[in-house]
Amino acid sequence: MTRIIRFSFLIALLLSGCNAYVVRSPADEDSAYYSLPVGTVLVLHREVAIAPGYARVYFQNGQAAPATNEFEPHCWLEVRQVLPVLQIIRPDEFVITKVAYDTTHVAAVFGLKLAGGGGGGVSDLIKIWTMRLRSEKQPDVLRLVCGGGLNAPALARTPSATQIRAAFGSYASLRLP
Repeated sequence: MTRIIRFSFLIALLLSGCNAYVVRSPADEDSAYYSLPVGTVLVLHREVAIAPGYARVYFQNGQAAPATNEFEPHCWLEVRQVLPVLQIIRPDEFVITKVAYDTTHVAAVFGLKLAGGGGGGVSDLIKIWTMRLRSEKQPDVLRLVCGGGLNAPALARTPSATQIRAAFGSYASLRLP
C-alpha cells in the first residue's frame, strides 16, 4: 500500500510540473522561441563607432559599448573587417536576410571563464540569434548577433524581440515584415 501511495505521489508531482510549463506561440514577440523573421528591418537611428582593432559594437540596456555584461541579454553589430582605425556605422536601414540559432559555450575552470568550453569545467552557455544583414549604403555591416544571458544549459534562453529592442534602446528599432 505504501508503494502505491509513493508511486501515485511521484506521478502527481511529475504531472504538476507539466502544468506550470507554458508553451508560447512562435508568433509571440516576448517568447525566447520567437526569431525575427527574414525581411525584418533593423533601423539604426544614431551613428555608432567601432574602436580601432575591433569589428563589433555591443548594445545592452539601451547603451552602446565596447563590451557587455554576458549575464544579461545583449546584441552586437559586426562589420566585415578589423581595421586599425575607428569605424563608423551611420544611421541606415539593414534588412535581415538570414536568421540562425547558435550557442556560445563558456567554461568555468578554477574560477576563470574560458570561451569555447573544454578543460573539464562546467560549461555554461549563451543562446544566440545570428542575423545576416544587407544594406546598399553600408555593405561592410555584416551581421547582428543577439544573445540571452549566460546560464546553465537547461536555463539559457535566446533573447526575445522585446529584449532585443531593449538592448538597442533609442539607437535602433525593428520593423517587422
